[in-house]
Amino acid sequence: MPTVAVIRFPGSDAFVADPLVLKDALNILVKADGVISTYYGIQTEDGRSGYLVVIWETYEHHMNFKQHVSYPGLLTAVSLARSGPLDIQHVDFDRDAVLSFDVPATELVFMTPKAGVSLDDFHDKLATLREHLIKDTTCHAIAVGASRENKGTWLMVLGWDSVQAHVDAVSEGIFPELVKNLFAVADIDLKHTNLVKYAA
Repeated sequence: MPTVAVIRFPGSDAFVADPLVLKDALNILVKADGVISTYYGIQTEDGRSGYLVVIWETYEHHMNFKQHVSYPGLLTAVSLARSGPLDIQHVDFDRDAVLSFDVPATELVFMTPKAGVSLDDFHDKLATLREHLIKDTTCHAIAVGASRENKGTWLMVLGWDSVQAHVDAVSEGIFPELVKNLFAVADIDLKHTNLVKYAA
């Protein structure tokens, strides 16, 4: 599976007005060796935070690019879109994460098991929720992977037709209990965005 870079940042006024203020950065990325595709979007909840997603063939391609002559230009170009620090997570997902990006609403769930919670317990709760979401709801896809940068943090990405479709799905049947069980064993940061695939 490819390595996926998920980059979060507080958006600048210019980015909020037009996310394609990232265009120069995106143009550099799509030409980089090992980049399969790139996406960008604004967080649904606050209408301001930004997301940049880069699909790399391997993590090594990303590391090699950091030594490339165009890398400083990428950092400069990205700076136009942010008003604060970048949060960069590289994740090796267990399934094709792109299926959760090429949809109208992408749910991103950052999860860190609570102190004293075993990894087995955390993964059991997560697997049960995931199984039922795929089987019993309109969720298109779910992929999970560990962050390379933040040891002990996992990212789950889910694809929906809309944010409301997600809300409706987890408000019925067994889902409130399954969601409660996951929140009981992990600290969770859950957000949505509408990712746009960039084409130069």
